[in-house]
Amino acid sequence: MSKTIKKSKKINSGLMTTSPVHKEMPVPKVTGIISSHSGPLPDPVSFQRYEQVLPGTAERILSMAECEQRHAHKMRDEVLRQNEIALNLGANERKRGQIYGLTIGISGLAASLVALLLHAETTASIIGGTTVVSLVTAFVFKELFQGSKKEKEQTSPQSKA
Repeated sequence: MSKTIKKSKKINSGLMTTSPVHKEMPVPKVTGIISSHSGPLPDPVSFQRYEQVLPGTAERILSMAECEQRHAHKMRDEVLRQNEIALNLGANERKRGQIYGLTIGISGLAASLVALLLHAETTASIIGGTTVVSLVTAFVFKELFQGSKKEKEQTSPQSKA
């Protein structure tokens, strides 16, 4: 997107007026034009001058700007694609962890039930209790650890840069 800003100040040049303080001393007036332009393409006047100096330059400049825009869009699309892949990998990892946790929990409780059916109540309570407690602990501390890690990242000076 091209944006042109032009500011002009015109004062009659070559004319002299007298200063209100010192009526006998003339004060010169100066004319100045300030022009500013920003954007990927030069302003129309400069663009025309480029073409006059070297025919075909305008087309080359336009082609360069179009190529740069295509590249910027391609890079943005690639970043979005990589972010989507990262999100999917994280979701798959969490899902896999939950499935493994469920499998371990059911296996532990099944082993506890078998031990109970074999009249080994102490063994059943140890297997059942440690399985449930360890799984709950793993999931709770994982969430607490990740929460504190995120807090540190948000408050660290590097994340503000």
